[in-house]
Amino acid sequence: VKTNGSSVMDGVDIKTTNIILHEDLSPRDVATIESIQEQQIQDVTTVESIQEQQIQDVATVEPIQEQQIQDVATVESLHEQQIQDHPVAHCAPDVCEGRFHFSQVTFNYGTPGKITDSTSISWPWTVGELSTDIGSFLFTYAITKMENDDKFPVIEKSIQLCANKKLRYFVYGSVVKVHGCKLPQILEDIASLPQALKKFQNINVCNGLGTINVHHLSADSAFKDYVDRWRSKNCTLISKRKRCDHCRNVRNIVHMKEARSKTKVSLKRVCRVSNPIDQRKLIALRKKCFRERQQKKTAQKRIQLLQESLQNKATEIASIRGETLVDKCSKLNVPTSQQTVLREIIAAAGKTNDKSRRYGEEWIMLCLLMNIRSPGYYEFLRKNNVLSLPCHRTIRSYFSLVDMKCGFDEEFAKLLAKHFETKTLLQRHGVLLLDEINLRKSVAVCSKNLTYVGLTDFGNDGPQSTNIEDQATHGLVLMFQPLADSYTQPIAVFASKNPVKSDELAKLVIKAIVYLERTGAKIHGVIADGASTNAKMWSLLDVSGSMEDTKTWFTHPVDDDRKVFVFSDAPHVIKNVRNRLYNKKKLRVKSSNNYICWDYIAALFNLDIQHAGNARACPKLTQRHVVLDSTSKMRVRLATQVFSNSVVQGLHFYLRYNPEGPLKGCEETIGFCKRMNDMFDALNRKTPNEGLTPESKDFKVLQESLEWLNEWETALQKGEITADEYLTRETSKALRISLRSTMDMCCYLIGKFDFQYLLTGKVNQDNLEKFFGTIRQAAGCNDHPHSPTFLQLYKILSVYSIIKPPKFGNCTVSEQSSPQLLLSLHDLKTAYGQKSEAKSV
Repeated sequence: VKTNGSSVMDGVDIKTTNIILHEDLSPRDVATIESIQEQQIQDVTTVESIQEQQIQDVATVEPIQEQQIQDVATVESLHEQQIQDHPVAHCAPDVCEGRFHFSQVTFNYGTPGKITDSTSISWPWTVGELSTDIGSFLFTYAITKMENDDKFPVIEKSIQLCANKKLRYFVYGSVVKVHGCKLPQILEDIASLPQALKKFQNINVCNGLGTINVHHLSADSAFKDYVDRWRSKNCTLISKRKRCDHCRNVRNIVHMKEARSKTKVSLKRVCRVSNPIDQRKLIALRKKCFRERQQKKTAQKRIQLLQESLQNKATEIASIRGETLVDKCSKLNVPTSQQTVLREIIAAAGKTNDKSRRYGEEWIMLCLLMNIRSPGYYEFLRKNNVLSLPCHRTIRSYFSLVDMKCGFDEEFAKLLAKHFETKTLLQRHGVLLLDEINLRKSVAVCSKNLTYVGLTDFGNDGPQSTNIEDQATHGLVLMFQPLADSYTQPIAVFASKNPVKSDELAKLVIKAIVYLERTGAKIHGVIADGASTNAKMWSLLDVSGSMEDTKTWFTHPVDDDRKVFVFSDAPHVIKNVRNRLYNKKKLRVKSSNNYICWDYIAALFNLDIQHAGNARACPKLTQRHVVLDSTSKMRVRLATQVFSNSVVQGLHFYLRYNPEGPLKGCEETIGFCKRMNDMFDALNRKTPNEGLTPESKDFKVLQESLEWLNEWETALQKGEITADEYLTRETSKALRISLRSTMDMCCYLIGKFDFQYLLTGKVNQDNLEKFFGTIRQAAGCNDHPHSPTFLQLYKILSVYSIIKPPKFGNCTVSEQSSPQLLLSLHDLKTAYGQKSEAKSV
């Protein structure tokens, strides 16, 4: 059999079939072939009908496909609109080992034209966009849970990626607090998303309370999540262990409740009754009796302990009665001041009324000191009964015994004399300090004698004004400063309308020296600043600072064989030198030398601030050192730091680093700063190992400084330099007087009064400036206190100075090692008279 055309396969038509009969075929075979041919014709007919049906189906499908293409186009347009408004994620699905998962996620954060970010998400995390929160995506991690022999999926963990790239973590639908879990809260970039998913996947989930008896569970202490698992109300949901601390605590509480419920309380004697109500009453009575027996046993034990304690205390009291309080304190080495406190506490405890208390003299003096140092803290101790202290009215009555009026007080001189009796002969040698403070005009009325306070008043040694127009604007203070001790004592105060005139000042200095000599002190010098009135006073006392006729002392008013040396305060002189250099910008010692320029110091500061704080050559040098205002010009500390060794080393360093830089030619400025630093150090020695002697290095420095100053002035007189290139006339005289007086007094004291050395730090006005600073601070940080306030503060501080205990043992009255009060209350009453009989005496 042959066919013309294609064979019948795959729905292809059979066109023509030709059957060729061979001559040798039998009739049976021919019949068979004919039947086969008929069957094939029927098959062809069937195939043709099928093909016609397929053609009809294709015609039907084509319009459907066109509709789908239109729907897809509509969806894509909507999708592009969403991309412009919100970030979206495109997930590329993949099939791996029979599991369907998202192998890649692409994020676009909405702005057209920006490049999208994509990353891969490992199995078994899945992702989807939240329908209610456009732009937020939810990554879920599902597990299977077995219940009733059947498995069903449960979302265990999920992460929400918000539109602002914030990540929120959930466990079984509850929010996880990520603090302390080291989970990222903000998705920095898309590439870190798989790491965050993996990290959250590896975190252990709290198993909750586990299998417990829920009847013992408080309703407000636990909740059940959507997988029917009980958890603590404060469950953290994630934990390093099997359960978090909150779930473990609640689980333990439930187990303890369950254990207590199973424990049966058995009574020793329980009588059964037929009535259940009576049975419960009987059990309650049994329990009550049991508790009372326990309380009785506890009370008996306590009584026994108290009796034993009472017996021990009685024995101890009997032993204490055998010795006095003084013996007990001596045995325990209690300091004298603490013994005084103990005696006052015991004495006050025996009084039922506070007004009936009586205080000892030593305690009154200590109370005066405490009230002066801090009135507020004194009142705190008194009101809270920390110590038995007299009231403020009693303290004021004792203060009123000291009548600190202006001028030299003869009664106060008696106290000074008693004070100097406690000192050695060497400790009585000292110098006189004097300085003025600016005051505000103010007048107050003294209620004792109905007189004005705040007017011009020189005491009995000068004019006393009664005119209300003569209100004081200046306060002059005279102070004694020993050369071999560590205290200072104000001795007199004067109120004046203007700065005290030079002639009056000279008289007051002479009277002060005589006043102190009568009390037992030895005065060898007078120290003042460089004010014009002080310069005129030196000329009246025949003191000269000129180079041709230098004289730095005058004859002692008490002993013609002694000298009184005059000093200008060294820190003020250094400050004036600094101000002269700053105002003129250039100074020159010789015409052949380079200029001493302030610009070099400013250039040093500008170079130094370019480095970090620890890398600066002059770390203390600030803008206030270089650019001076009215306040900075008065600061001595700023002046001494400009001429310090650190500035010298800084100039050397930057000049060596850049010889052609802004510090070129500053060698003369370096030498000037070095000389001023060495000179100031020699004039400010405060320790015995640095004391000034004729053989010391500092003495040679002072000699060289004096010669250098004279050479500088000689160059001015010869016309080699101009007046603007030299110091002011007053500053040069003050510096020459200080240098010459320091050297002369050093030799004078060592040769005539057996001094081993001279501490030059004692020959300046630092302590008087501190005294003024204390007054300004006590007046409420006021640079110019009112006149009555100044006089009152002067009185308090003067009393404190004369009665305060010294810091060292060689300054005490007795030979005991502990400090003692220099004066007693009896001394004050004897000196000033008992003006008012205090209640506490």
